Order: sequence, then structure tokens, then C-alpha cells
Amino acid sequence: MDRYKFRVWHKLDRCYFDPHVRGWKYNVISGQWYVNGMNVTDRVIMEQSTGLKDKNGKEIYEWDLIGGYDPYSAKYKHVCAVNFSDGAFWSSTKSLILVDYIHDFFELNNLEIEVIGNIHDNPELLEG
Repeated sequence: MDRYKFRVWHKLDRCYFDPHVRGWKYNVISGQWYVNGMNVTDRVIMEQSTGLKDKNGKEIYEWDLIGGYDPYSAKYKHVCAVNFSDGAFWSSTKSLILVDYIHDFFELNNLEIEVIGNIHDNPELLEG
């Protein structure tokens, strides 16, 4: 499990990129992010990997939207956002601790976990 892998959502450009290849620096004293000496903290959202992968082998990150795909009905059930708080990754309902329980929950309900979007591009998936 790669707990310290991140991706970055750029608020203005509305896209993701990998901070590991762009010369990013984090100042632990100020809590600020810098690229080539320029403070970019207000322009980006850092999202940490959960270290888990979905049914297609896609890595699951904080703020991804995951759904339990029911192969029998060909529908997504239990769509939720992944977030990090209180030292753990949770579903958006805070009903499931992601690392410990979510795979068991989806297995018990015959659902296959799949990343179906993210909260930045697909907020409508959380509605209804």
C-alpha cells in the first residue's frame, strides 16, 4: 500500500497532475505548497491515495467517487465520496472506514467497488 502518494487538483485549470514529477515542495513550518519558489497553496487541492484499487485496478484517491456496481442489476449502488478525517479514509457518509471495512461491505452485498468520478468533475453523482 502506497500511503504517501498524492495527486493535485488545480482549481483554475480544473485538472489533475502528479506533484511527484513537477518539483513540488512542502514547507512543514508554514504548511504551504510551493512550485519553483511560488506559493500555490490557494490554487490546488492535494489528494492522498488510499493505497487501495478498484475492480479495474485504478487507484482510489481522496475525493474520488466510488460506487458499488451490482452486476446482476447493472446499476451502481452506494455511491459515495472518499475523504480523509480523524486519521482514516472514510466514505462521505462516515458510515464506512474505507481501509478496514469497505471491501467487506461491498463483498457482502455482491457489489464490485469502482471509481466512477470525483467530486470536482462529477458532483451530480452524489445526488439522489
